[in-house]
Amino acid sequence: MATGFRRQQRRYKVLVILLTNLLTFGYLFHSENSRLSPSLDVPGGHEAPCPSSPNLDDIVVVMRTGATEIHQKLPVQLDTTLRCLTDLLIFSDYEETVRGQVVRNVLQHVNETLVAREPDFAIYRHLQQLGREGLANTTFEGSSAQGSDNPGWKLDRFKFLPMMEETLRHRPNAMWYVFVEPDTYLLWPNLIDYLATMDASEALYLGRRMYNLASPVPFAYGGSGFILSQPALQRIVEHRNAYLDDYDRFTVKEWAGDFVLGKLAQDAGIPFKRALSLQREPVSEVDPLALPENQSLWCLAPVSYHHMHVDAIADLYTFEQTWRRQNPGAQLQYRHILREYIVPKLSDDDVSGWDNLSSDTQPLGDAIPTDSAADCRRQCQANPDCLQYSHLHGDCHIATRVRHGRKLPQEAGHEAMRSGWMRDRILRFADAIDMTCDDEDARPEGNGNRGDVSDLIL
Repeated sequence: MATGFRRQQRRYKVLVILLTNLLTFGYLFHSENSRLSPSLDVPGGHEAPCPSSPNLDDIVVVMRTGATEIHQKLPVQLDTTLRCLTDLLIFSDYEETVRGQVVRNVLQHVNETLVAREPDFAIYRHLQQLGREGLANTTFEGSSAQGSDNPGWKLDRFKFLPMMEETLRHRPNAMWYVFVEPDTYLLWPNLIDYLATMDASEALYLGRRMYNLASPVPFAYGGSGFILSQPALQRIVEHRNAYLDDYDRFTVKEWAGDFVLGKLAQDAGIPFKRALSLQREPVSEVDPLALPENQSLWCLAPVSYHHMHVDAIADLYTFEQTWRRQNPGAQLQYRHILREYIVPKLSDDDVSGWDNLSSDTQPLGDAIPTDSAADCRRQCQANPDCLQYSHLHGDCHIATRVRHGRKLPQEAGHEAMRSGWMRDRILRFADAIDMTCDDEDARPEGNGNRGDVSDLIL
């Protein structure tokens, strides 16, 4: 399992020697296109610099949410990632005001017959008739990408296309439209840097690529955030209005609104462009050595994370602002987040009730039978390429990549998974490949041992 990794590790060591002789003044970081404005205070005494860029006023952020989740998820975003915005649109299935922000009913202009007859509009009809208070005595749950039987999730697909028209109606002259969900974490300076590399005069549809098994159409995964240029949004709205009934019927029979939007974009002649730095996972589960399109994420700058819980958003935001204050003009990249945010969270001892995703980290390997987590750790120590491990029910998984992972609920009477990391190895490995970030030819490349698992296929 580790042979290919050792070859790359030897290659990195050679590169380090060569580059050390050439680079005597340390790392060369990519400069941000923006400078930081006077800082704002955030809880805990940390400063929160807001990006001050001429491009900032050209960007509209559009949040798609629902009445069942907005009060739990929106406040932390308004205090953190969205606090510096000059232009924010929030669309939901219920019109209200939250923390002074106007929340618009994105479904108010949908075909009345569709609303009255389609079963998946039941929660919407309930909201409009009884208001928010009527939700207290129902079984309606918040939106979830895992819950196809969830009423809020089923309704969500009908919001995408009306959201396009409502966005254009309210903000017709922006250059860029960034669509997010309430558990999407945006890194603003990195987003500005990314958009500065794009031509806003073109019809651009940018996002994390996803596929439907029943269709070859690539589309942008909504939770990661996706981006439309003004010409793209204009064309999408015009094409939808020309075939309004057709797309209403198409939405009824499909399962996800982001796929419906992707199909409409393709029908309108707008090509999809994959954005590698928009992530479908939370920061704790991202593999910074993933190789989408044979390009390591290590030296790139993340633009978004998804499935971020409220506490995780606040925690990452505090780190991000502190890092930017301490590194003015530097670009926050995946390598910095691993070394300075993730590694300090890794325990020197294995952790009970925690899954560091070793069994699901590329390249995949067979489980090693072991009696205990201590035996599993010894297996990892014996493999010079192993960076982390996990143990459950006698199965030991070791991995040559690094992910923090997630807490697992403990079931009474069942053994808990235990996970551990080789912190010293991780830092040495990070030192070796850091040096490749200033040499594009020396960056990690794809091989037979590393699969590209970055696309969602559902």
